[in-house]
Amino acid sequence: TPCYGVVVEDPLPEGLLYLRSDPPAEVDGQVIRWELGTLDPGEVRHLGVVALLDPVFTYRETLKNCATLLYTDHAGDPQPPKQACVETQIAGRT
Repeated sequence: TPCYGVVVEDPLPEGLLYLRSDPPAEVDGQVIRWELGTLDPGEVRHLGVVALLDPVFTYRETLKNCATLLYTDHAGDPQPPKQACVETQIAGRT
């Protein structure tokens, strides 16, 4: 069955400055929010973010970013949120 009222929220880690996203998202401070509507089983949506890194971060420091997917079932009942996280190691400047 489809997922309804699908929303993805991505609070950017401190030290990242949001520049843009694809598709465009609502931005409130450090929180990026996409309202995706209904997703059918197996449907895929790609969400991308471009952010600027604060220069105070050092080489080999790691940033962890987690996004949360919220949705309801066909009856409008909220379902357990799903979360995905990624860790990125900062490379040296070139």
